[in-house]
Amino acid sequence: MPKLMSDNPIIYRTPGYESLDAKDFIFPLSPTYMLFRHRTTRITVNPLIRVLLDMLFLVQANEYVSCVSKEYPQQLYNAFQKDFSSSIDRLREEVFSCIHDSSTIQRGSRL
Repeated sequence: MPKLMSDNPIIYRTPGYESLDAKDFIFPLSPTYMLFRHRTTRITVNPLIRVLLDMLFLVQANEYVSCVSKEYPQQLYNAFQKDFSSSIDRLREEVFSCIHDSSTIQRGSRL
């Protein structure tokens, strides 16, 4: 799923409460699998989350990020500054707004 990996990969919904006991968090298991801990048991994830996760991995990294493209991190950072006014909290909320309770989504509806 993510194209970018960082040295600080766990995304907690509530910063400061950084524990695996946290209610909501996202953790990359591999380049194609993510672990989503969410308050509901059945979730649907909006595909837009891929880019937003990469952006959040980049801006919350302590020192290191890695990816295949040299340009991708700079593009992400420019979009972060433009779209989120450099607010990590706004970006974090946008990421978690891409996760929906499957039981509340009507059949045939689009996310």
